[in-house]
Amino acid sequence: MAKRITELDALTGAIANTDLFIMVDSAESANAESKSVKYETLRDSVKTSVTNTALSSIAYTASNTTFNFNRADSGTVTLTFNPSINASSDVDISSITSGEILKWNGSALVPGSLEVNALTDATTINIAEKDILVHNGSHFEPKSHSEYLADANLVDIGNFTEPASIGANALVRYNNHSVSITNISQTNPVRLTVSSSTLPSGEQVTLTGVGGMTEVNNNNYYVNRINSTTYDLYSDSQTFNSVDGTGYTAFTSGGLMTAVSYRSYEPVGHTTGEILQVQSHILPGNVTYGVANTYVDGPTTHRFDFTPKSSNSTIIYRLTGWLGTGTSSGTNIQGQTGRNLGLMLKDYTANQIIDANDYTSGGHTNSVPNAPQVNWRSYDQAGGTHSAEFIFTSSATTTMKLGLQVITGGTNTESYVVWGNDAKAQSEHNMNVSLLTVTITEIQN
Repeated sequence: MAKRITELDALTGAIANTDLFIMVDSAESANAESKSVKYETLRDSVKTSVTNTALSSIAYTASNTTFNFNRADSGTVTLTFNPSINASSDVDISSITSGEILKWNGSALVPGSLEVNALTDATTINIAEKDILVHNGSHFEPKSHSEYLADANLVDIGNFTEPASIGANALVRYNNHSVSITNISQTNPVRLTVSSSTLPSGEQVTLTGVGGMTEVNNNNYYVNRINSTTYDLYSDSQTFNSVDGTGYTAFTSGGLMTAVSYRSYEPVGHTTGEILQVQSHILPGNVTYGVANTYVDGPTTHRFDFTPKSSNSTIIYRLTGWLGTGTSSGTNIQGQTGRNLGLMLKDYTANQIIDANDYTSGGHTNSVPNAPQVNWRSYDQAGGTHSAEFIFTSSATTTMKLGLQVITGGTNTESYVVWGNDAKAQSEHNMNVSLLTVTITEIQN
């Protein structure tokens, strides 16, 4: 049934540029008529009529950050805004302090610290110097470098070693990670108990020389590290497929677990005859007074700190150069009379004699009760020594301050000792001497 135009539904939804709008006068009117217009015509007409000429002025109020748009028809459009972040409804900076950041807590932005111990997924409780933070699957926690290296895989650590076990100037060598087996359990997976190892999980090993459980001999397995003395065996490097030992013969004794390819560095142990360290020093010229028939300290410039690397080593102290003796009055050397000269090696830190070349004393002595113990040298008035040597055995690795004590023979009330290249040696002894040197050598017993 046909409908009148006035009975048709109005167009809704998306409107295209070419859609028509039909405007119909009442049919009862004598001059009834219909008109049509396209949507794009209506659109362009509206755009033309709404222009900025409709706004008579724009005013800005700084006190409340407001724009007022005054229209020609006396209406006003007001736009108010606040550029401060604390005006946002989802930002809380009421308690923010210097250096903090804003972080999203799921519903709003709240202050947060940049410090690690303020993070919810990290803890620094019990952290020590040189510790590192390691993610344990849920959060970061402190671990010492040795703990991390013991637990890490090769891809994590490379060829590292525990630095605490390396002394100054020590050598290192490859560790092939071959350790003794002390027990093997008939379990799934097979569990090895070994003497001690730093081998990480995922490494391939070979078992040899096992008594009783001979099924595991000469086979390659992959290990899962439980701790330094416990390893489980697997047939793949991902340690998914365990080695089932429930049907194996019971372990009796012996055997080695040896890494197939993994190598890391370790400190080299000391061997007999190895030179552990050598110190060399050039000594300035010096004159020591007041040493007639009494033990007197040598120059402070001739004392040096020495720390043995082993408590079972031999230390050689060697003084090389010219030493002269004579008589004096005050600071004026009066003659060239030579005197016998005695030398003793002293530890000025412990304040005790270390050696006086008495090979029957059996070690350190607190005093030198008689002259034969001292390393005596005899000189004429133009003479001097060219070497003084002391050899003793180390009994500790504590630091010593090694230096010489001296004594001269004779009945004069005062004597002097000239150490090396000093002006007194030049003028009084007519000796063109060189500087003294001291060499301290430690050899492993």
